[in-house]
Amino acid sequence: MRFWGWIPTLDPGYDAEPLPFVGNGQDSRTVIIEDTLDSDGCFVSVGDRTGTRTVLRVDVVDNMVTFDCQDGTLSREVFRAVKRMFHMDRTHDTSAGIVCVQAEDRTTAVRMILDQFGTFLRRGDEITEPNYMFSSSDYLRHRGMVDYGLSFIERYRDTIGETDYAAYREMLTSHGRYIGTRLDLQRGDRNDRHSEFSRGNGEAVIALTLFSVVMAVHTLLSGHGYYDGALWDPVALLLAVSPFIRLYTGRLVRDRIAD
Repeated sequence: MRFWGWIPTLDPGYDAEPLPFVGNGQDSRTVIIEDTLDSDGCFVSVGDRTGTRTVLRVDVVDNMVTFDCQDGTLSREVFRAVKRMFHMDRTHDTSAGIVCVQAEDRTTAVRMILDQFGTFLRRGDEITEPNYMFSSSDYLRHRGMVDYGLSFIERYRDTIGETDYAAYREMLTSHGRYIGTRLDLQRGDRNDRHSEFSRGNGEAVIALTLFSVVMAVHTLLSGHGYYDGALWDPVALLLAVSPFIRLYTGRLVRDRIAD
């Protein structure tokens, strides 16, 4: 079975070269034989569950990793190990992102990899939910897939065809702009909530302080017989709680205006 996998790059014109200072790429059952590594590929030692090891020739042509393998699970490990020698990504771990595909030829492989970007965009509908909140990893994953997708369709534009090229470019660009706008709105909303929370805490502290002052003065004066406590107790209590009443009504008015 022939497998193909794309080495992602943000520059459509970049030709894959081994990354410096990466070292020997390994997964659980694959080891790259580093001393045979060159710009056209490498040899990979593949071990199965019985411990038997087989050396595979992995070619890199036009930023495509391609090799023969009889085990689909091992093929993914081989692809990840080789890709890590040519590409370092910060938007997701090695088990995420674009995976290798089984195809008879390069054209079919390009189409199948393109379909992975389409699947990602369709699954991205969750971010349009009103109450969905982006995490940092969400944004990095979406931003990375958009940028890599745009680079992919530019590099293989002739293979993809103008119709699909235009459609995917529109979808990826739209998705990228949406997540940028959504993140800005989310940040603004969080800042507003934080400001409201801080202001509310400040107002509560002031109200509590005034309550304490009023009640302390009332206790002091009534204790020294300056007035009849039974008569002035309700007045003092009203003055003491008036800041809390103002705080509560102010929040109601702000919430009504916000709605």
